[in-house]
Amino acid sequence: WSPGKGKVVVAAPCLGLSHSQSLNPGRGDTWDFRTLLRGLPGLLSPMKPLTVHTWAPTPQGLLLLDFRGTVSLVQSHGGTRAVGTLQEAPAGLAGSAALGTFHGTLACVLGSTLELLDMGSGQLLERKVLSTDRVHLLAPPAPGMEDEEEL
Repeated sequence: WSPGKGKVVVAAPCLGLSHSQSLNPGRGDTWDFRTLLRGLPGLLSPMKPLTVHTWAPTPQGLLLLDFRGTVSLVQSHGGTRAVGTLQEAPAGLAGSAALGTFHGTLACVLGSTLELLDMGSGQLLERKVLSTDRVHLLAPPAPGMEDEEEL
């Protein structure tokens, strides 16, 4: 929901659906978030359980990791595309996972395993078992930040 742009986008990657609507107060469109959601019952059906294990916002859009190990990218215009499938799927709800992108490379940490995928082709670039229980991915510094103390 982007009230500043007057737009709502709903994507359901597991169903292969997306819906985009420009809001126009002249047509009587509401800007109330709850009312907007009530108007989209087909896309937000509770019949199928949510398959998303982990999500992460990125400059390219919203990354979603499902329980099968598939990573999808929901773009700002509502389109969804599969980025790739990890060699290892998340181990239930309790399994830790983190996603991030760095210059066209997807980094995914599942427990103590790091997998790097090419965002364009979905090809596995590298897989490493790390010597730690948990890893936190940090966003790269903003362009122009050179002072180490600001990092």
